[in-house]
Amino acid sequence: GDVFSTVFIIEIARNGGNAKAASVVACLFAAIKIIGIGGIGIDSIPSHKQVMEFIKKYPKRINAYFKSENSEISILASNVLK
Repeated sequence: GDVFSTVFIIEIARNGGNAKAASVVACLFAAIKIIGIGGIGIDSIPSHKQVMEFIKKYPKRINAYFKSENSEISILASNVLK
């Protein structure tokens, strides 16, 4: 929950208060943290670069998630994760 909460707060500040967009970004960071791509403990907290690399490496997986959600969330994510 720490990674989600931190990224959510940062994204709220960055995007002018759009909670849905901040939630999408926070979920991606938290999910990648759980996978443990960068290591264990504090080393498993992903950087923005690692999140972008994950999205590029697994586009079908990301697109499948967004298709399961509504199109508004997909548009928000594509705008936020530039």
